[in-house]
Amino acid sequence: MIPLASRRYRRDGATLKHMALARLHGGPLDGQIIPLGDADDKLIVPYSETQVVYNRRGGPQNTGPSDGPTEVDYWFEESLEDLTLDDD
Repeated sequence: MIPLASRRYRRDGATLKHMALARLHGGPLDGQIIPLGDADDKLIVPYSETQVVYNRRGGPQNTGPSDGPTEVDYWFEESLEDLTLDDD
């Protein structure tokens, strides 16, 4: 696993963490942004009565201390069961 939450320290020494987000491309969840704790190369997301699989492409974006949440792009690979028009 690759930790995405960068560490920042307050004056009292406590650790603060950035929130990381997964930006999904393609498939039934195209355009969705979901919270991401730690990033794996593969993201399996529940969808309707099945699950869909997204693969990571590229590195984290917005990793600086003041440029907002870290984002990672994930691209649709497959669904674990066939999707139907009723699954929208």
